[in-house]
Amino acid sequence: MKIYPIYTFDSNLVIKKESRFFRYYKDLNLIERFKICLVECYLDFINYSLLFISRLVFKSFKDENFKNILIYRTGSMGDIVAALSAIKKIRVLYPNAKLTVLTAAEKKGYVTFDLVAGRNLYDAIIDYTGRNIFSFSPAIKKNFDLIIELPQPSISLFKNLKNIFYFRFVCQIKHGFGWQVSVPFFLNKSIERSVLYKTESAILNQIIDRNCPNKIKEEIELNITPSDKIKVENLIKNNNIKAPFNIIIIGSNDLKNRWSFKNFLEISKSEFLNHGLQTLIVGGEADKDILEGYVLPEYVLNMCGSTNIGQSAYLISLANCIYTNDTGSMHLANAVGTRINAFFSCKDFPGRWFPSLDKATVFRSQNIPCSICLTNKQCENNFCLEHISATIVLNKFND
Repeated sequence: MKIYPIYTFDSNLVIKKESRFFRYYKDLNLIERFKICLVECYLDFINYSLLFISRLVFKSFKDENFKNILIYRTGSMGDIVAALSAIKKIRVLYPNAKLTVLTAAEKKGYVTFDLVAGRNLYDAIIDYTGRNIFSFSPAIKKNFDLIIELPQPSISLFKNLKNIFYFRFVCQIKHGFGWQVSVPFFLNKSIERSVLYKTESAILNQIIDRNCPNKIKEEIELNITPSDKIKVENLIKNNNIKAPFNIIIIGSNDLKNRWSFKNFLEISKSEFLNHGLQTLIVGGEADKDILEGYVLPEYVLNMCGSTNIGQSAYLISLANCIYTNDTGSMHLANAVGTRINAFFSCKDFPGRWFPSLDKATVFRSQNIPCSICLTNKQCENNFCLEHISATIVLNKFND
């Protein structure tokens, strides 16, 4: 089997310059610079066109005192967490407005907005998971002064235009902003080789900052209640868990993103033998299936299905560090400030869904032939994650 290089991204990464969507960390040759310039020119053209159309269709909103604001953001746990600091800014900018979140999870049974977001961030939710957004048009029509869309990375120019006209003419909302295209769908390999995408959270915050200039600190409020904290503290006490401890996140809705559980066990063994640290496995009920056929050593405790989202976030906040797939719980760890060691597949652009690198190390294979597949089709062998061995990870931390 051909061996492909493994890149690690961490706090030692030097960012040379930034553009609207990209962070440059390499000295590019003339050809690569030209290709990235083409991509940026294309994205600028598309987004200035969207800006022109939205300003033509919607009314100017400078110094408007909005009473009812609709925020449109879809997706599940990771998508929601990435949007929370932008939503917090909206709350601070318009403290007297009623904020309603229009949302939908990718599928029924996936994590929904209300389970993740702090209760002070919004006043109401319209969740159309499993249904057509048009069925909610009567509930939206004429009930809002401003629509703010926090778009998904994959949204196309056509979908942006459809949303603009839907919210303006069907829902009759007079003011709005947020529509943009951030993924070009060409020269993907050049983008992967040459630059890092800004994180999803940073890109969404830019939307707010461009339209409502502010100096508001970026903060994330999760739905962690006092009872969640009590539940976690009791779990720790009843299971005789000694601090400090590590956490591993073994699950992911996308099979492409799952690192081998055998690798996680090797990491846990090394942490116990060298540092005396216990390891907790945190996840949902479905993640128990991954453990079938394994006999866990005494220093590894299975807590899958024992905690809800808020409890998981609080438990993660107490950990020494987490070892994790690219999944929603990784974004919870990023939100609560726990040290992260993350293992990324190559299905998406490097950087876009990374945690903040000031407290994280990200492992990702490079030069994989089928990288940036950007599809929902499952890999047959998790080719790109197979190249990240536990030995590579342990050697990185032993250097």
